[in-house]
Parts: sequence; structure tokens; C-alpha cells
Amino acid sequence: MSNVTLFKLLQNQALLVEVVDLTAVNLDLKVNSIGCNETKLKEKVAAKIAVERMFGRDVEIKHAADGHPYIKGVSGSFTISHSRDILIAVYSPDKIVGVDIEYPREALRRVASKFLRENEMGYAGDIDNLLRAWTIKEAVYKAMLQKGLSLFAIKLPTLNEKEPYAVVETSEGQVGFQLYYERWGEALITLAVRDDAKCRGTEIS
Repeated sequence: MSNVTLFKLLQNQALLVEVVDLTAVNLDLKVNSIGCNETKLKEKVAAKIAVERMFGRDVEIKHAADGHPYIKGVSGSFTISHSRDILIAVYSPDKIVGVDIEYPREALRRVASKFLRENEMGYAGDIDNLLRAWTIKEAVYKAMLQKGLSLFAIKLPTLNEKEPYAVVETSEGQVGFQLYYERWGEALITLAVRDDAKCRGTEIS
């Protein structure tokens, strides 16, 4: 398993984490490549490699109607993210999780008002904080399993909060997420672990 130190140190989470370097992906591996350009094909192959490493066998990644991935025949929550040449996959058997990986990029400054609430604009003053805000919202969005959820519905923790926690406001109340961070070179990985929901059935779909 890849060495993602912080995730390995989580005391109360049963997680499998794999990181795959897309530059080392062998495109000779057979996957369904219909309609895929080379980049998309590498991402599909990397995802397959990550899952096979996790479970030690050939398993199939499927997508639910809302677009989120799950592993056919495997109970639990599966989440995946990629940026440039890195793909990360995370699996939890009992908690719903979402992950995002992103490199710093100036384009985030231009779109800050598209995803930050007015009282969150303090994140926009520093590119590292802005990167953290973006990855939090993306990771939480994935863990909500709710297509079309507005990023403004996701409330960020205050800057420098010791135990970062995000909240989503819904018509039925609030949903909370524990947040965990990991640096991978220049990239930031953010993992959101949903507090209120445990996985049910054989697949999260």
C-alpha cells in the first residue's frame, strides 16, 4: 500500500488508500476504452490498478446514476480523485468518504467567489488556504452523494481550526464531516469522512 502517512495514523477509521502515478501507467492493461482519450484512459487504468492493490483481486468500478463511483459486489464507500499525474483512491467499509487532490493554481483566485461564501473569503488571501478551501468543498461534495449540491451549502471550518470540521446545510438539517489533510509533493489531498451515515448493503450506489 502507498505510504500516505496521515491516513494510516487515523485511529478510528478503517481505510484503504492507494496513490498511483499516471506517468507510470501501462496502457497495455485491458480496460473498456471506448470514447476515452489517452488521459482518460490512463485515469481508468490507474483507478483499476489502485482497486486491485486494495483488494488483491480483479474488481469492477461502476458508477451510480448521480455519477459517484462504487466497487461492484463490495460493501462500503469508495472515492477517487486525480490531478495532473496523480490519482488517489480511498475505500472505507463503514463510513461514507470523499477525497480530492489538487495542485495550487492561480485559476482558483479567479473563481473564488463561485464557491466561497461571503464569510469565507478570508481563505482567498493565500493560495494555500484557497487550495484547502477548494479541496474541502470538493471532498465533501463527493461524500454527500447528492448530485447538483451547491458548493455554497458546504460551510468551511474557520481558518487554523485545530480539529477541522465541515458542515452541509440541507432541508433536513445539518450533516457534518471530519476533515483530514495530506501533502503529496506540491499537491494537497483532503479527505472528508461523513459523521452521520454508515454504509449499508453490499454497494454504495
